[in-house]
Amino acid sequence: YGLHYYAAFVIDPDGYAIEAVINNERDKARA
Repeated sequence: YGLHYYAAFVIDPDGYAIEAVINNERDKARA
C-alpha cells in the first residue's frame, strides 16, 4: 500500500485523483 501510494503520488501530478481511485479500489475489495 505504502509503495503503491507513493508511486501513484509521484506518477500523477494531481495525486488526489489517484489517491481517490486507490481508496475506492481498496474499499471495494474490502466490501
